[in-house]
Amino acid sequence: MSSPKKKRFYRSKRFWFSIALLTGLVVAFQRPVLSEGAVFAAEVVCARQGLAFQADSVTAGLFEPLTMQGVSLRVNDRECGSGSSLQIESLSLEWQNLLGFFSKPSQLVRAIWMKRLNLWIDLRKAENGETPPQAWRPLAVLAGLSSPGGSWPSQIDIESSTIELSGDVNRYVLEGFGLFLREHERGSFNA
Repeated sequence: MSSPKKKRFYRSKRFWFSIALLTGLVVAFQRPVLSEGAVFAAEVVCARQGLAFQADSVTAGLFEPLTMQGVSLRVNDRECGSGSSLQIESLSLEWQNLLGFFSKPSQLVRAIWMKRLNLWIDLRKAENGETPPQAWRPLAVLAGLSSPGGSWPSQIDIESSTIELSGDVNRYVLEGFGLFLREHERGSFNA
């Protein structure tokens, strides 16, 4: 008498049920996990730059853009006396698709949209008579945010924004400007 053949595991119902359950868990929990991971990563990167990071809401997913609302960065060093800060009402980073990632691995982000960016650079001199180097940190983080992975995205949109440079005597304000840059098109700047 021949014995019945043993079923292979990948042909069993338990295997496919386990795969379906694991896929369902990943789909159900990927947004909150990735959102919290994005907040943690932003806090760590900003803390290393001497900045305090805060965001009202952060949404991230595997196949959707990273979106932050109410982003605020400020110089964390109270001793330097710089009050430089950056506020962005709405920030969205669209990731490179999988095929594009393999053709341009250094370009992690395909597009960046920023709405109501308010950048204040405090260039007032400290007690020693010099402008603290920390005053430029929010601008440096903004430039780093615009080029993650070392390569600029193919699209950058900045709408309804204000940049203010304040010194001991002078104050320069560029208000209500927009900057629209595309990789294969002519960009535009309006103020």
